[in-house]
Amino acid sequence: MPLLADETLRRFMQLYIHDTLPGKEQARITHYTNVSNSWEHDLFSFHIEYKLAGKPSAEDIILKIYYGNGAPQKAQKELSGMLQLLQSTFPVPHVKLAALNNSPFGHPCIAMDKVQGHTMLQVLDQSSSTEQHDLLTRFCELYVHLHTLDWRPFASEPAHYQTKRFIQNWLLESYMFIEQLQPLTFSPAMDWLQEQSKQIVCQGFSVIHGDFHLTNVLLTDDGAAFVIDWTDIDVSDYRFDLAWTLMLISTQRDATLSNTIQLLYEQLANKSVEHIEFFMVIACIRRLFDIVVSLNSGATRLGMKPEVRGLIHKKTEHIQAVYDQLLKLTGRSLPQIEKLIHSLPQTPS
Repeated sequence: MPLLADETLRRFMQLYIHDTLPGKEQARITHYTNVSNSWEHDLFSFHIEYKLAGKPSAEDIILKIYYGNGAPQKAQKELSGMLQLLQSTFPVPHVKLAALNNSPFGHPCIAMDKVQGHTMLQVLDQSSSTEQHDLLTRFCELYVHLHTLDWRPFASEPAHYQTKRFIQNWLLESYMFIEQLQPLTFSPAMDWLQEQSKQIVCQGFSVIHGDFHLTNVLLTDDGAAFVIDWTDIDVSDYRFDLAWTLMLISTQRDATLSNTIQLLYEQLANKSVEHIEFFMVIACIRRLFDIVVSLNSGATRLGMKPEVRGLIHKKTEHIQAVYDQLLKLTGRSLPQIEKLIHSLPQTPS
């Protein structure tokens, strides 16, 4: 995204001062940077200086701007989820401003405290083997903590959540949605899921993040950890969440790291994760479906930025890895996905 216009910044500061800076004078943005290359949003880091009781002071914030169809709903969902997580004492940044309908950017936005530190992935890559194990343990501790929170405050109508046939009903609704937007493309894999679903039972509900990975955990210099990017927060079977994490790590990093995270999760949760392959297939389909629809029908239909098409074209190796994983798990080929992969630019060896 290009730099923000001066007039847009001025209107943002007016809104920010009105909502968050009472008693603070001469507030101004001294500098800001775009810190995200996400498919669904833009993140800006702002440094704001002002005077309080005549003394110079400053603060750093992160501004998140949402794009695509359903952006106001996604912003509201993330806002509500983060506020509830704060009440549940789960470590997330403090929300400072929400402009869902009156945003100066023409898109919904939320401003929150900036966590001063590094992503867990950055720290992991610079750590020893022992330190890496400790970091991954902490990562899984956060994950298990999330999945063991009381999920009922996060659900608008908790009484409607029933474990009986939850998986089967979710699968039927998803199949209909996928076929509506991408007829026949994923039918072989979806048929495999329907066949396997007869033995899959939802054993309970959890708060799920929807995109829990090493880049979405921030570590401060004093050792505190915060989880960010709650756009996809929901209540569901925790295995939807865990499988997405394992799929991303195994296709973007390596299978060994993915296996280590699953083992640590099981140890900390004191249970074996049953039928994870079933949920891994769902994660692979979700990833490939988002990519196909974004390329063929427009990213905004899925709540993504218009320029995501260019970002996807740089992910050929990852897309191939996701498809290979799906093929290995199900034995069902998807000719239209294979055709798409062959049409994408190949990563130089």
